[in-house]
Amino acid sequence: MTQIFHFDSFWKRQEKYDNLTNTNFEDVAWKELKPTEPYYFFVPKDFWTQAKYDEGFSVDEIFNVNSNWIETHKDWIMIQFDKKIMNEVKKDFELLTEIEIKQKYLIEKEWRDWQVKFAKNDINNSKIENILYRPFDVRYTLYSDKNRWVLAWSRNNVMQNFFLNDNLWLFVKRQTKQDFSYIFCSKYISESCVFESAYAKTQVFPLYLYTKKEENLFLNNSEISSEWWEIKTPNFNMEIISKIEEKLGIRADFIPDPVRAGFMSAPSVIPTFFPENLFDYIYAVLHSKNYRETYKEFLKIDFPKIPFDVSKDLFFEMAHLWEELRSYHLMENENLIPKNFITKYEIDGDNLVEKVGYKESPDSIESGLGSIYINDAQYFSWVPATVWEFYIWWYQPAQKWLKDRKGRNLNYEDILHYSKIILCIKETMKIMDKIEKILKI
Repeated sequence: MTQIFHFDSFWKRQEKYDNLTNTNFEDVAWKELKPTEPYYFFVPKDFWTQAKYDEGFSVDEIFNVNSNWIETHKDWIMIQFDKKIMNEVKKDFELLTEIEIKQKYLIEKEWRDWQVKFAKNDINNSKIENILYRPFDVRYTLYSDKNRWVLAWSRNNVMQNFFLNDNLWLFVKRQTKQDFSYIFCSKYISESCVFESAYAKTQVFPLYLYTKKEENLFLNNSEISSEWWEIKTPNFNMEIISKIEEKLGIRADFIPDPVRAGFMSAPSVIPTFFPENLFDYIYAVLHSKNYRETYKEFLKIDFPKIPFDVSKDLFFEMAHLWEELRSYHLMENENLIPKNFITKYEIDGDNLVEKVGYKESPDSIESGLGSIYINDAQYFSWVPATVWEFYIWWYQPAQKWLKDRKGRNLNYEDILHYSKIILCIKETMKIMDKIEKILKI
């Protein structure tokens, strides 16, 4: 059988060239590789945890339906900060000619999946919707499940499940180039590159699927009317759910019921878990730093696999913690009110975002606190450096949100929202630390 050897060179470029030039082939510190199926990597990989990792279930096994998210090819038109401006865009596409639209919006190129004439025809079917553009950054777009031309790739196979904002969306990457932190959630539709650049498409997993069902109404054996109902079902592979039930020793109850919330447990009732509970547990596992480190090689290859080797009691007891993490990322947590903000914004001015930067406080060695400046005079104070530096994969949300608004004047709602972001990140870090103590990966 053919032998395969590997060697890494980690010097500066010229040092590397000199070293390789002056080294005999026989003197290189080669390391023999033993490539194994199914991937046959030609670089060293540490897969000693593979057997344990393979006991879990991949997220694309657990969920039935998933897809990439929305692409516009023209974010400067179809994604806006202000609802009023988004409405003006819609009116322009309704009233202006094709040539006028191209001139006003500097459209020099059309795509196979998006052309002005088709977008004009479909614009009446669209309405303004919230869109998660980047982590914690909700903007506005035009969307309708009745057309595909307003947005270049509207992903109707998943978007048809966007119903009255009554859904949850799990965002995960299939592969990572470095350490895993490609994980977020939303109740809104999302742009495909929520984590990174145009080269890092996000995969979305809806919690619920919506289908239409026609119901005929009869009186004296005569049909008097026909009505359509939306049927809401969990987007789970029930074969996998049965295996999860067996592992946890808990029964799944996936009959939709908008009244109930959380776990149901009583001495006379078999404990059950609901779709949101499973969603939250998956979300918590993917925020475990130990999980990310232990299985980092596998997380670079394919969708993450979720372990379910936790006790029934732990799964129940920690339900509130998993749910709390989600509530902060949806920015729905009840603690997100001004009296709980950790930041202060006290200097009057025009609130113009000019140059964003972080300055440590004089006593930062003790406190680890600093101020985030948006211009030379105005700033958010009492911000932990760890919050400022926190990553969700490629982006640092505390920095990205402000830098994307350079040249804009923050209004009152913007200032409140950014204060919430800072609190959300701080609480996320606290919850992640708690997860480390609870989940023994």
